[in-house]
Amino acid sequence: MKKIFIDAYTRLNLGDDLFVKVLCERYPSSQFTIASHKEYATPFHAIKNLEVASIPRYIDGIMSKLNVDYRVSSSIKNKQAKKNDATVIIGGSIFIEPNNWQEHIKKNQNLVNQSNSTYILGSNFGPYQRKNFYEAYGELFSIVDDVCFRDESSYSKFKHLPTVRTAPDVVFSMDTEANATKSANLNDKSIVISVIDLSWREDLTEYQDEYEQSIIDISKSLIQRGYKVVLMSFCQYEGDEEAILRILHQAKDENLTSYFYNGDIEESMYILNKSSGIIATRFHSMIIGWIFNKPVFPFVYSNKTLNVLNDIEFEGYYLEIENIASINVKQVIAQTIASQPIDVSAKIKQSHENFLKLDQFIKE
Repeated sequence: MKKIFIDAYTRLNLGDDLFVKVLCERYPSSQFTIASHKEYATPFHAIKNLEVASIPRYIDGIMSKLNVDYRVSSSIKNKQAKKNDATVIIGGSIFIEPNNWQEHIKKNQNLVNQSNSTYILGSNFGPYQRKNFYEAYGELFSIVDDVCFRDESSYSKFKHLPTVRTAPDVVFSMDTEANATKSANLNDKSIVISVIDLSWREDLTEYQDEYEQSIIDISKSLIQRGYKVVLMSFCQYEGDEEAILRILHQAKDENLTSYFYNGDIEESMYILNKSSGIIATRFHSMIIGWIFNKPVFPFVYSNKTLNVLNDIEFEGYYLEIENIASINVKQVIAQTIASQPIDVSAKIKQSHENFLKLDQFIKE
């Protein structure tokens, strides 16, 4: 039995929690460990072959304020990496260039150095500006066992490296029958709108009011057409709930409801799968909508979404948030309630290639 350490984003983000769930369910005979703060570990306790290495609260924050170059979270992760057979680094936007990118690359280098084998799955690369950021990660990617990016744009930057591959997003390979819960073929004439907080995103803050007003306008129009509208938060930590509460306060419509993801993946899949369509700002609300065969309207807040739309040759209506002033509410609604779901069966099949190298390792 292989023992695998998972390094992932553990902040009760539905998309990232799905990554972990899909990974563990693929290898039921392997034992996995993930490091997480206790308050964010709820979804992991439901996964039978996953143990949680608890990270104490506050200590890293205190160390940072004291300018001490030590992080207890990194120490715990490195110890887990060393004692397991392999490390899987899994996540989406984990290679964005922050101001303190040297600290991030150092953490990743230390983790890779402590690991017996390393597999990087499901990510995109960038955005970035500095050449040395790109070069530092190129060096890191060259020494791991496998890197599988989720979009062609990221892959093209490193395709000269023999360790680098590409496959569609990991969530495409989710077992929909197992995760559709009891909602198969159940359509309660509801529309789910995935909402994000633009105040978190420096380059998009100026569009916050227009974006939230657009969601109000879309919601009221759908309610007039007899639809239930559910504003859905994928991640409390990143402000989704705050944005939804602002919208509800502004809309003052008792027919407009909300659902906040709290770690119950099964319940979240039920809400999404029983809907008639999805208005998707969160990246994985778009992916989940497609694999559940729903009409989807994408609000594009990041190039990662745009890259996937290009990869699948999406021909429907979508809107980049920078162009929110030009939104056509009638077209959004038509796409969400009247368009045919797109066929992503090829992407679902190709997505299993994320695990090509890890499959080989597990079977050894």
